[in-house]
Amino acid sequence: MMEMIQKTIHFQLYFTIAIMFGIILLNDKIVNWFFGSNFSEIKNILPLLAPVIVTQSFQMSVATQYLIPKNEMKEYNISVLIGAAITVMTTVLTIPFIGVYGAVIGINLGYFVVSILRLKMLLRDTNFRIEYTNVLRWIFSGTVMLSIGIIVTKNMTSSLLTTSIQVLLGGFIYLSLTSLLDASPLMDMLRKSK
Repeated sequence: MMEMIQKTIHFQLYFTIAIMFGIILLNDKIVNWFFGSNFSEIKNILPLLAPVIVTQSFQMSVATQYLIPKNEMKEYNISVLIGAAITVMTTVLTIPFIGVYGAVIGINLGYFVVSILRLKMLLRDTNFRIEYTNVLRWIFSGTVMLSIGIIVTKNMTSSLLTTSIQVLLGGFIYLSLTSLLDASPLMDMLRKSK
């Protein structure tokens, strides 16, 4: 069971880290043609919310694969309440000063704390281990993907074509780099299937 949890959580991290950087890359060009120019303020908000994709997916994965099947409902509920309390307190304290960015901080902080709490529960009760080396390689690959994607598409107009180029280019760079760095779960699956 734990071997499967280990694989699925890291597989999920591999993709959510890529999606996080992908959203930051697409953000500037996708908003105008997809939402319209009236929603240009979203350009400042989406990149700040992107980390939620990683933390929200991670904490839910721990809950659905470990806490709930093991009937650890007390721990599950405590983490939910603490996360909610932190989100509410942070937003109430910051929104009057920085507006919507206070809500962004609150949401990020709430999900981050829930992720840490659930990770601590998993580490405390099992032999689960985070593959920090691979996580750092995925973040590095995402950063390179983002940087190259921005440089290549910087002068392109906001359009479906530009977004498509960013998706294809970003996906190619991320998959290639993680494979070269020997940090691709997809390549591991292919090797084992042969």
